[in-house]
Amino acid sequence: MKPIVLETENVPISLYLSEDNLVRDDSIELLKQFAEMPEVYGTVIGLPDISHKFARFSPTGMVLATKEHIIPSATSLGTNSGIRVLACDIDSNQLNDSQVDALFGILQQTIPIYGKKDAKPIKRVISRETLFRIFNDAYDWIQNVYGVNDEELERIQNINNNLLVQDELGQSIEDYFPESLIEEGLYGLGVLESGNHFIELQRVDSILNKSIAEKLGIFKDQLLFMIHDASPCGMINQYYTPRWNYYGEEFINFETDKSIFHSKNFYDKEQLISRQNYFPPSSPFFSIKADSKEGKRYRVALKGVMNYGIANRSVMQQKIEKALNVVLQSKKIRTRLVSDTMHDTITREKINNEYLWIHRHGSTQALPASECKGTGVFSGTGVFSETGQCFGLPGAPGLPSYICISGENTEKTFYSANHGAGRLIDRPEAIKKFSESDIYKYFSDNGIRIYKEGLMDIRGEASGAFKDIDDIANLSQNMGLIEQVARVVPIAVKKG
Repeated sequence: MKPIVLETENVPISLYLSEDNLVRDDSIELLKQFAEMPEVYGTVIGLPDISHKFARFSPTGMVLATKEHIIPSATSLGTNSGIRVLACDIDSNQLNDSQVDALFGILQQTIPIYGKKDAKPIKRVISRETLFRIFNDAYDWIQNVYGVNDEELERIQNINNNLLVQDELGQSIEDYFPESLIEEGLYGLGVLESGNHFIELQRVDSILNKSIAEKLGIFKDQLLFMIHDASPCGMINQYYTPRWNYYGEEFINFETDKSIFHSKNFYDKEQLISRQNYFPPSSPFFSIKADSKEGKRYRVALKGVMNYGIANRSVMQQKIEKALNVVLQSKKIRTRLVSDTMHDTITREKINNEYLWIHRHGSTQALPASECKGTGVFSGTGVFSETGQCFGLPGAPGLPSYICISGENTEKTFYSANHGAGRLIDRPEAIKKFSESDIYKYFSDNGIRIYKEGLMDIRGEASGAFKDIDDIANLSQNMGLIEQVARVVPIAVKKG
């Protein structure tokens, strides 16, 4: 299948949709506004899960490229959201219902929910020194703290090669982050964000590509965990975009913090003169020159918060593994890392022998095997150099998900694929349309255990608010964006 191409005054829009899967919101209009920015290069991509969420400047499921500029609003407000897939080399029948309850009971105690009134720990969980070490290089930190081997590190999306190291600017790393984000980082490591984030225990329902599944260590009826998480520590983009959904005292406090952050002397004077009241910008459709002092400062912050997301999911992985061993009275069970990819990122990547700034909002990096052999992001020592980059493709709560690898056509989407099913209706509308009792009844009728702790209204996450994941996975495969490896079904889920 070929994408639908829409022409604009600058670059075209390529929609990876079928005629019966066209978007029903203002996503295409937003894509057009980005496509007509002169800084945007090549094409603007709309992936199969495209939809527009409330209070976001760009639609989920968008990818665009630039040569010399960065567009903060072309990704989410938080830039460390990601999905980690863990495999346990045990069958699902080795865990009964009471053991599942015990397992999630431990996780309720050891992995707090951000957004729950009593979620924040009573003390900082890491020092400032450790936080800045994570900001600089999470891969080194998790290898030293948890002994993660090189082969597993190869399964984590690498962002450190694509963003600036702060030494190039000669400033203390503390100066690149608002103090409020630093505080979030000190308290928030190993905490699950509320909203649409989750830890899900899954069973491999069917193997769809046997040879790839074997290389990834995935087998039928195997137990998997899928972690979808972000962190308030990742909300750097709210300091580089307008905020239209803050009111009253919250708005005043945030704008004060924002002004203090931007008052530090990092900017190119000529650039500031050319734009009165540059921050906060009056429109989300603005860019920062990547190699300006301001752009380099932003890149350091991006690198830091994305590293934090990797560390956060690594801490949760260790807590899951420990809980599983307690419940099964073992000391030998491991949660083996299958993949860890982010889906709200801005990174510098080499595509067709050209370095570009790739902006992804609700889309995952999807490198073919040829780009994982030392010429691309990965060093070439891991399994992805044989299979292509692996990633989880989650469905709506209570519905199946997929384990995938990069498809044959991702070069046309700047090596990107969709990160999920995508919404049919946004959260505020879903809250009005669905009842909480019906959602819990669905989980109960289908034998899925749910442990809801956060304050976010679960009606906003009703399965009827999302596109059908089987349809989206098949469309994505037919478009050449993914190759399905396995279909998994939920056993239990911890919801933010």
